[in-house]
Amino acid sequence: MIDLILANLVRVFQLRRELPLAVHYFFIPPRPYRLPNEYTVNASIEPYLWSSVLGIENMSDKVLKDIRIKIPTTLLYEPIVEAGYGMVLHPWEFDHKTSEVKITAIDPREAVYVDLFPGPENYQKFTKPRVIVDGQLVNNSMQRYGFMKKYPWDAILTGGMTIFVLAIWLFAGYTAYSSHLKSIDNDYIRQAMAPNNPGCSMVVLRGDEIDEDRILNDPLGVGIVLHINKVSSVDQLLKKKQIIACKPD
Repeated sequence: MIDLILANLVRVFQLRRELPLAVHYFFIPPRPYRLPNEYTVNASIEPYLWSSVLGIENMSDKVLKDIRIKIPTTLLYEPIVEAGYGMVLHPWEFDHKTSEVKITAIDPREAVYVDLFPGPENYQKFTKPRVIVDGQLVNNSMQRYGFMKKYPWDAILTGGMTIFVLAIWLFAGYTAYSSHLKSIDNDYIRQAMAPNNPGCSMVVLRGDEIDEDRILNDPLGVGIVLHINKVSSVDQLLKKKQIIACKPD
């Protein structure tokens, strides 16, 4: 018993080690901001400043090291890198040759926000920058895991809605399948009860509908009709107020 418990604990720890890093990464595409007139007196200064923002939030329990943000185009001005309120901003630099923002580390449960300023001729080409952490590209699984840890209730609600929709589809499929099986079973029973008949449907006969000729010519045969109605003779059957018989389809 103890060995089994230890084995299960080992599996849990192995699974935890295999989980991706939880990185919540968001990106706001370039948007124009109107500059005050005092700054645009000089004709060489554009009246609009294009600005884009991205955020990297470390939602894991590990320190993210050697973060590289690969900028897709040239920038008009140097990036601005800031840490979240009350958080530590580790050393960083902007490499003009590789057009990368390099941050040495982001501590657990802390975040870094980067303002980027593409030129007016490049803002349309300015796509979501790729982020590399310790030599590994931040992929969708890391971002999904980061989102789940940052917004657990949203993740639970989304997962619950997905499970609910799947349950509805499964129930509808099961109902349709059950109806299909029931139809097949009914056809099989009709064919088995009346192999020389193209098929019939069970009906209830009452009053004047019950007559000897009708019983003797029932597609199921007299013996089966007597058995279904729990009598041993046609006379007993004729005395009943209602009987079950078979009507040809």
